Amino acid sequence: MAENAELAAEQGGSREAARKDAPANSTRLIARAAPIVGRLLFLVLVTTMSKKRGLLSSRTPRAPAHGELADAGVHIFVDDQNLFWGITNDKYGKGFRIDFGRLALEAAMGPTGHARPIRSAYIAGVIPDDDSFWKIAENAGFRVKRGYLGTKNRSKQDDAYLITEIVATLYEQPGPATIIVVAGDADYGPPLEKVTAKRWRSEIAFIDHSVSVALEPHVHQFREILPTSIQRYDNYPV
Repeated sequence: MAENAELAAEQGGSREAARKDAPANSTRLIARAAPIVGRLLFLVLVTTMSKKRGLLSSRTPRAPAHGELADAGVHIFVDDQNLFWGITNDKYGKGFRIDFGRLALEAAMGPTGHARPIRSAYIAGVIPDDDSFWKIAENAGFRVKRGYLGTKNRSKQDDAYLITEIVATLYEQPGPATIIVVAGDADYGPPLEKVTAKRWRSEIAFIDHSVSVALEPHVHQFREILPTSIQRYDNYPV
């Protein structure tokens, strides 16, 4: 009986000590877990922001292999409004001005940074008369076709125009060659599906956000264009 009493007392003392130590133990566990929880929350935030903004860096090209290119040249399709609002709504403001000549050269850049000849350029937008684009097109001798303009000289039906011209290029120009779309809109998924079905190469050259995940199955390469690399020289802040 005495032994049982002593055992009970010891157990009771252990439980009491455990209760007293519980807050300290909990504090230590929380302190250890805090960095891990913080990292997990950061990863969740980054992933959420990536999906929300459609970061180009999070896009994975998944198009089937293209055929052997019969023409090393490229055909460029520019959605001016898609690009302009993507830039100005980010941080540059509505005063930002695109130099279409610089844009064409950036878009035509090869996967390893080499220049590729431009065969044709389709621009859904308004190109100022003093833009460097016209001199570049004249010197290089590539075909230029502009989209439709509505009231106040604003571009209209941009998606429909570019989609039509992408498909027409597949059937009217020598290939396989390379189609480069300067846009991030999911609407360009269906025509790019035609591009890959014809075993042409498909590329998206765009700013670092607002690129739809729906384009992934139809693109061989996603390439980032920095806004400052296509800005008019006379538009830089003084």
